[in-house]
Amino acid sequence: MRFYIFFIVLFNLMTSLKSNSAYIITNDNDTIYGKIAEQQMFEYINFVKFKANDSLSENTFFPGQIKGFRLSDGKFFVSQKITLNNTEKLVFLEWLIKGKANIFEYYTPESNTFFLLTDNGEFVELKNTLEKIHGINFYDYAMYDFEKKEYVGILKYYFKDAKPLTENINHLDYNRNSMINIAKKYHNYVCPNEDCEIFSAPKWKPKNSIGAIFGINFPSIISNTQKDIITVQNSSVLGLYYNISHIPYAKNFEVQFEVYWLKQNFEILKKYYNHGDNAYPLVKFNVNELCFPVFLKYVITIPKTNLSIFPGIGIGYRSVKVDKSKEDNDNTMPLKNQYLKYNEGEVALSTGIYYAISKHLSIDISFKYEIFSTYGKSILETYETITPGNSNYSDRIVTLGLRYIL
Repeated sequence: MRFYIFFIVLFNLMTSLKSNSAYIITNDNDTIYGKIAEQQMFEYINFVKFKANDSLSENTFFPGQIKGFRLSDGKFFVSQKITLNNTEKLVFLEWLIKGKANIFEYYTPESNTFFLLTDNGEFVELKNTLEKIHGINFYDYAMYDFEKKEYVGILKYYFKDAKPLTENINHLDYNRNSMINIAKKYHNYVCPNEDCEIFSAPKWKPKNSIGAIFGINFPSIISNTQKDIITVQNSSVLGLYYNISHIPYAKNFEVQFEVYWLKQNFEILKKYYNHGDNAYPLVKFNVNELCFPVFLKYVITIPKTNLSIFPGIGIGYRSVKVDKSKEDNDNTMPLKNQYLKYNEGEVALSTGIYYAISKHLSIDISFKYEIFSTYGKSILETYETITPGNSNYSDRIVTLGLRYIL
């Protein structure tokens, strides 16, 4: 339990760190603070949904209607005309870094494009044209994407007063981190006494949510001694969980702490045990379990839907209490202890689907497969007359969850 408390307190401390408030900048240079609705990055290029702190209504702004806006995670967008594929358009560009070299990013669902702001106010596209080419030998008929990397020559031209950076530019990758780093190096080289500003620096602001789970467990236990017929009934599952999502640097991942209770009903039929006139005594007993698994999930959002799917892996432990046996006849087998208590470790796999009902409410259906280190052996050793050998036990749990995003 101390393991759980430590992580929950740690994450709450980290999430309580204040980040910059979201705001828009009007065409009159007024700054208005409020909340900006979450959207796909490529959607911010065309519009932004904003609700001021002192307003009850949400407004949608398009490029040209405002000068720009800033998200609560630090990302900054400005309204700007650009020419792309010989077409002029007015869009919101994300401003990545401000300094002697200003880099901007334009998003589409398929790819991203970068722009450089020159000293004379011109936006220069940092092109990286993809061209289809044949294989390099006569027998290779496949087509490959070839990057022309026009941006390398453009940056070498505009950064010609920083010759030591030439080799870095020659090996520069076409992504936002590489563009920010090379612009920062250029700024530090030509203007070492002034700081540049990186707007896209990530801020720690994960999402916290709580939920309840209801489900059914379909357990399985096998004794390799082949001396017993062991059955265990399906049981209901009730529990709670605490979920942390939108983790910086790993925004598709979630960490979920769960606690749930279930009660197992076991029956053991001895094949080779004689007790009086009965050769096959039936023994019944209950097992109460309190489980504490922790799951790491990778969430994949299905475009243009409210659905997400996830695989996951987990570890944990459970607290087990075995009740004394129930007597169906005079052939009740003795317990080593009136009540047996112990803890054990577990590993688990999970998969499932989320459906977002609203911004703060979602439901999920998940399937968990859990296996245990000593569970089957420990259960069977409850009885003096049973020699368990190696026993395999696993849970197959199907749950329905209701989650509230804080």
